[in-house]
Amino acid sequence: MVKNRENIIKANLNRVYTAYMKKANSLSRKLDTLGMKHPKRAVYSCLFYDTLYRYATQIISFEEAYKPEESFRQWLLSVRKGEIPKEEIIIKNEELRKKAEGVSAFYIGV
Repeated sequence: MVKNRENIIKANLNRVYTAYMKKANSLSRKLDTLGMKHPKRAVYSCLFYDTLYRYATQIISFEEAYKPEESFRQWLLSVRKGEIPKEEIIIKNEELRKKAEGVSAFYIGV
């Protein structure tokens, strides 16, 4: 089952990239005002950007790319608990967005 899922993802890289970027971008809009009230927005936005970047740059399955590395996972949990300053979250989200945009050729074939 997982093997089939990976084959479907590889066959539809453009769609996967577009969907994840669209969702991450929508979640990161108004992060400065909504981020603290709804920390899940920041968490998922960062996670989606990171997933796209890791899948394109590491030799791992999409399922593995979706599971954040431990240090990043701990950072995401801290965001969720409200322990990370808003400014740091916004900067990290922007860095991750740029990284995800930087690997667009892998997905779109530009």
